[in-house]
Amino acid sequence: ELKISSTTDSISTPVFINLGWIPQEMIKKNSSTYIYDVFNNRGAITFWRASPNYLGLWFYIQSPNAFEQCINLYQTAQPFHSSLWLTEIYQDTGYTSRIYGDRYCSGNNCLRNLTPAQISKLCQVCKDKNACTFYYFWR
Repeated sequence: ELKISSTTDSISTPVFINLGWIPQEMIKKNSSTYIYDVFNNRGAITFWRASPNYLGLWFYIQSPNAFEQCINLYQTAQPFHSSLWLTEIYQDTGYTSRIYGDRYCSGNNCLRNLTPAQISKLCQVCKDKNACTFYYFWR
């Protein structure tokens, strides 16, 4: 079990870089705080310990294909519905969706039950501005 010895809300990306878990092409010279996506967006993926009980991974999406990237992140998350606490999309106006893993969901907010049409509807906010932040949380 990995224990991250960071304080609440501190960014833990350097820990994952030092563990060798981040591909070298996502690390830029002289930067141990941010990693970069294939579109060269800085800070596109960040790991952090949100509190003593929560570990988070967020993806900052800013590109003409933000909608497609959002859909891909939901599709990637679905097989892990039993281990994730929740997924969220954040837009500058606030949180636009909270979809929960098996132990915390009920009704329409269950990750395992999302249909392609529901995912498209959730990701529309990313398409409207070509940007959003997508979160995975573990508890």
